[in-house]
Amino acid sequence: MMIAVGVDTHKHQHLAVAVDALGQLLNEITITATLAGYRELLAWIAGLEGEVRVGIEGAGSYGAGLCEYIQDNGVTVLEVELAAAPRATHRQVRPARRSAGRKEGACR
Repeated sequence: MMIAVGVDTHKHQHLAVAVDALGQLLNEITITATLAGYRELLAWIAGLEGEVRVGIEGAGSYGAGLCEYIQDNGVTVLEVELAAAPRATHRQVRPARRSAGRKEGACR
């Protein structure tokens, strides 16, 4: 069974949710944006039963450290671009220039 884990990254903590192929919520976890938190998330992911793919919003900013850590530990990671959201009207949404020259699907 394929499991998608989506991670919403922030400066001090990250929220991850796991859903199955039908989009049903399986579990969620909030971690600190530290190496200890990254380890906690990796252990949580390892406990999920199925083929896991991780999408990280903000992989080029607040999620950069997490993205690198997760990839270095053998988990497939995709960068999720910020969709047009109400809060986006308050600031400019940065273009995907950070991903220029990167392999498709990679966070770095």
